[in-house]
Amino acid sequence: MKNFLFSLLIFNCTILPAFPSQTDNYGDEPRESEHKSQVHSNRGEAQEYAWVLSTKDTRPLPFPGDSNVNQLIVNKLDGQTALSLSSASPRAFKLVLNRKHLRPKNNVTDEAILYLVRNGRALGSLALFGGEKVSADALLLLAYRLKNLRGLTLRLDAGRNDVALAFVQNNPHLNSLTIDSGPGIRDATIYAVAKLACLRKLKLASAFISDAPLIELAGHSNILETLELSSYIMTDAAMKAIGSGCPNLTQVMMWNTPNVGNEGIVELARCSKLAALIFSHCQQLNDDTITKLAGGCSNLQVIWLPCQTQITNNAVIALSKGCSNLHQFFVSSNDHLTSAALACLLSGCPRLGELSLEGCSQIGKDTFSQLKGPYPHPLTLSVQDCNSITDAGIRVLAQSLPQLRSLDMKYCHKITGSSVKIFSARCLELSYLSLGNNARISNFAVATLRNSRPKLYIDYKEKAFFGNIRSIFSFK
Repeated sequence: MKNFLFSLLIFNCTILPAFPSQTDNYGDEPRESEHKSQVHSNRGEAQEYAWVLSTKDTRPLPFPGDSNVNQLIVNKLDGQTALSLSSASPRAFKLVLNRKHLRPKNNVTDEAILYLVRNGRALGSLALFGGEKVSADALLLLAYRLKNLRGLTLRLDAGRNDVALAFVQNNPHLNSLTIDSGPGIRDATIYAVAKLACLRKLKLASAFISDAPLIELAGHSNILETLELSSYIMTDAAMKAIGSGCPNLTQVMMWNTPNVGNEGIVELARCSKLAALIFSHCQQLNDDTITKLAGGCSNLQVIWLPCQTQITNNAVIALSKGCSNLHQFFVSSNDHLTSAALACLLSGCPRLGELSLEGCSQIGKDTFSQLKGPYPHPLTLSVQDCNSITDAGIRVLAQSLPQLRSLDMKYCHKITGSSVKIFSARCLELSYLSLGNNARISNFAVATLRNSRPKLYIDYKEKAFFGNIRSIFSFK
């Protein structure tokens, strides 16, 4: 049977947080003592077994016949290895092949799928990635066989919509669902999703998801907590239905939804539990909408507004007054925000830990004169591509943020080597500094800082000889 590029990852039914994050981290390799403590655990819960097996190893796995293991991770699994698993427990088990990364990049065959069909009844969570060449019959057989899933992730090509529909219809107790199908997800699949009474976490990523099935979904998802959508054609009508029909939302992420505007987004102010909000390429957002969201969603902790060109300092002031628990704020490519917005966030949000103002052309133009520090925030700050920032502004910034932990100044072309010297005397907690390839900063200035602060990691591209001479003599 042909090998094909297909990746299969199955994990337990514990739901991982969706933000901020979009890449899952499975942690470092456990110690041998931790493995033994798991195997010999006697707490009445399902025991977990972890074994290392190479793809060429055909020895049977020594699982006890009465094991009640509820986790399964398959990686680097080919047909030969799948067949060698026949002596394992028929219940779900855990197979760890690369515990540090678990990158599903290796070939498998239909034999692995068929093995799961025979022995995977107890699986609580399943993730299928890729599978362009996998047999549709094998996937459909798996979909009809697994009926106890609580978590499901499907990232399949557009021709596998029947597979997605079969999985959803045969697993009515799903509480976490991700369907990623580039060109389109059939309306029938989303109507089936609307019938999932236990659904709390939903991600639908597709170029074309129409309003009608989303409105139907919103009308039956009053316990939904996390929603992530990507669609070029959904409009304010669907967004209104989501805001009014899903009052328990805590996380909303909208990617590539250019037809969703203020009229729909403002309805999210009804969701008082909302803690994380991302709007990418919703370029119609204005100050009035942000102000209303800040008034209705006082629990907001994370706000990402990339490419929001219309909002001004007034929107940021409203957020600083209405969302005092704000921890992350990200905005980019904005020509209206000034250092007054930065000052309001630092004054009104004592828990602010991550702030990104990338590509905001007015930031630093007034040399940060609005900052009234010092502020106690252990801040991660990015002012990348803010070309109005000068050495004088960096001096004020360093004085106002003595607890600064990380600073990204790439593409700030007005900054010279004198700004680098400031960080050796101030910002003693700084552990990361990104300078990129700044023509005005010499190798010598960076080397001096490294010698004075050996624990400080500096991201800097060293110049060739003549470029370095130019930096020293032309720009100090």
